[in-house]
Amino acid sequence: MTLLCAVLLGAPGVVFSYANGTVTVTTDYRRGVGMIVEGLRERYGWKVNYEDVPIVYRGDYDDLTAPTYQPKGPEDRALDPRVTAL
Repeated sequence: MTLLCAVLLGAPGVVFSYANGTVTVTTDYRRGVGMIVEGLRERYGWKVNYEDVPIVYRGDYDDLTAPTYQPKGPEDRALDPRVTAL
């Protein structure tokens, strides 16, 4: 059995493992599908479309709104999906 692992520089949380003619792609990021798609784009040059699920729960995003900003309403915030490792 031959096993080879590669970690992508542009998608640091993505690992490609090659064994017995099979490729396994893994990641430990909460938004794993997005990271794996990025890894496939970089590694193989594939054109893959991907769409995140809606951000619903407070724990799914970081509020990056500047403390000095005066929101025009409750939806007027700078929200970014969390991509930290679990």
